[in-house]
Amino acid sequence: MADADRALFVAGLEVALADAYRVVLDRGGLDDAAAEVLLVLAQHHDEHASALAAVARRPRSDVVANATWYAELNQTLLGSSPLDAARAAEESLAATHLVSLRLLTAATAASAVAAILPVEAQHSIAVAAVAGVAVTDPTLHPGVAPVDGALAEARYG
Repeated sequence: MADADRALFVAGLEVALADAYRVVLDRGGLDDAAAEVLLVLAQHHDEHASALAAVARRPRSDVVANATWYAELNQTLLGSSPLDAARAAEESLAATHLVSLRLLTAATAASAVAAILPVEAQHSIAVAAVAGVAVTDPTLHPGVAPVDGALAEARYG
């Protein structure tokens, strides 16, 4: 897969998560801290989508939400544990970016993903913190970054 195609695929995942967070926020029911975190994360995902669109040399307006993941996110994020679902989504997206680093060939594409990846990992910790998980919880700091939760194009492409 060409770098541009990979960048557009992951950008569509970023948009799907940003859009799904906005649905959760519109529904309401979160405390102020959780709502603020999801709002900031949605903004970050929009920025990531823009950066990835630039890698593909496409306007951000060409990036559409990945429909398959968006539908799944709406089921989980609108369920009884939206913060648990958000944490899982953030971890999947971080794993997807980690897999992308193996697949990308151009330095500019890899640099963009390398800049986004740690932010995605921080998102998971931020969501966990507002959900009441202690920042010292060992599940937040795995010794090796897992990629088994990565979103594969075979399913989401």
